[in-house]
Amino acid sequence: MELAWKNRSEQPIPVACLHLGNISILSLPGEPMVDFQLYTQKLDEKRPIFVAGYGDCGPAYICTEKSFTEGGYEPYASHVVPESEKTLKSAIEKVIS
Repeated sequence: MELAWKNRSEQPIPVACLHLGNISILSLPGEPMVDFQLYTQKLDEKRPIFVAGYGDCGPAYICTEKSFTEGGYEPYASHVVPESEKTLKSAIEKVIS
């Protein structure tokens, strides 16, 4: 998986959301930290939003920017940069609305 990620071109990573009535199911790439689910739920606290990871396993762990300074296994094994938190949150906002 890591070799495939390194050989990947500028192919976009999908972030998708399925809206069924007042319920939404958000599909995120990699293995996102729970912080992204908590962030998503704060965007619209009136409806249930279910968050599922592994939409694209290439990025591996998707950590918050802060977690990269805290250390641990996940930031070390991540295939994304700390600034990716902002990019992912922006994508979440677009598909949730």
